[in-house]
Amino acid sequence: MRLPLRLHHQVLGPTLFLVFINDLPEEALSRIGIYADDSTVYSSITGSDQFEKVEMAAELEYDLRGIVEWGNRWLVTFNATKTKLLSFNHHRDPSLVPVKMNDIELPENTSFRLLGLIFTPTMDWKPYLQSIAKAASRKVGSLYRSRRYLTPETILYLYKSTIRPGMEYCSHIWGGAPKTGGLDLLDRVQKRIVNLIGPELSVGLQSLLHRRNVASLSLFYKYYHAKCSAELADLVPPRRVNVRTTRFSERLHKYAVRPPLCKMNFYQFSFFPRTASLWNSLPPDCFPPQYNIGVFKSRVNRVLLHTNH
Repeated sequence: MRLPLRLHHQVLGPTLFLVFINDLPEEALSRIGIYADDSTVYSSITGSDQFEKVEMAAELEYDLRGIVEWGNRWLVTFNATKTKLLSFNHHRDPSLVPVKMNDIELPENTSFRLLGLIFTPTMDWKPYLQSIAKAASRKVGSLYRSRRYLTPETILYLYKSTIRPGMEYCSHIWGGAPKTGGLDLLDRVQKRIVNLIGPELSVGLQSLLHRRNVASLSLFYKYYHAKCSAELADLVPPRRVNVRTTRFSERLHKYAVRPPLCKMNFYQFSFFPRTASLWNSLPPDCFPPQYNIGVFKSRVNRVLLHTNH
């Protein structure tokens, strides 16, 4: 009897590339983030002292020089003209010390795209939200022009599978952006879909805000239980310890955390402070006895739907 032969093919290119580039950050003074072929060198200072800026620029130049030398050894060319420099700060005088690569001074950029997100010096997410809302709006426009050939069910399916995911990518990062001129642009896109499919089908269409909250809480749940890298787990706020019993403390579940102190609105609306407050407001029955992300997400979804209504 002849048995069918099954061959398991594996694409080795990405794996071999990761092995090839794995030793790139070994001798860097700054930190290096690598995702596939996208590498980012970054460093930070706590104040606006000019000496600190000079020192940081020197470290970045040292690391860039080491990266270029590494490339020369392994026959990889790094193009300084395609390398982008961006500083993140909220100071009124963001004077920067020039940084050079291959004796070429890197120009300061007003924004750049990294892993699909658009970053600006002030970490303002409006440019990114405007770009994804514009792209989603164009797709919705295509559905409008094709509506005579598509059923409402098909339009809803296409929206959920091809348009909405683009408006939710990395939403835990930018979910605290201002509503006006930012998040409301995404809501308008979904409203156009609601008008297109009618009230009966749109009843079960959850708001984008609700979906962002569920997604952020689910991610926070994973981080809280250290189902992530050690660097991310260390960022989770510590557990809340109640020195004395109050009506407020009695309402908190046993997984409550101590929200970070925020001196700036910019930090207050970032992922951990924003989600920590939402996390603490959850009822105790949201949390299963053992780690179970599926059960937790389902319960949070149900609780938030009930709360919003």
